Parts: sequence; C-alpha cells; structure tokens
Amino acid sequence: MGQERLKEGSIRRSSSRSTLLPGLQAARKRRALSQRELAALAGIGSGTISDLETGRRGAYPTTIRRITNSLGISALDLME
Repeated sequence: MGQERLKEGSIRRSSSRSTLLPGLQAARKRRALSQRELAALAGIGSGTISDLETGRRGAYPTTIRRITNSLGISALDLME
C-alpha cells in the first residue's frame, strides 16, 4: 500500500522533496569531521550521512538544515 518495491541495488528516492548533496563529503572533510561526528552534531544517524554522501538517498529540508547548521555553511555548498 503506497510503498514501492525496490530492486536490489536500486536507489531509493522517496519524493521530489529530497535533494542529493554531492558536496557533503567535501564539506565534512574540510571541517575534519568523521561521518559519526557530523551525525552527532546534526542529530541524525551516521548511516544517513553515509547514504547522503554516496548518493543512495537524498535529504529532506530538515536534514539539510541540521547539516548546514552543524557545518556552518549554506545549503548551496552541499549541492555543488
């Protein structure tokens, strides 16, 4: 009901509200943070950071806000 069945290895795209963050890994590394450290600062799971960095999933606006606040950068920095 309302849930898509995903083939193994497919990318999960939950809605058009999620945004890929190709600049996340570089931004995190510029701050010399591990994925776990950024996740703790942002109040999200380290698995989420991993999935966002590899492009396995996109981020919702709330998650983007938490990450940008933790890194002290703009959302545009994460999208470049």
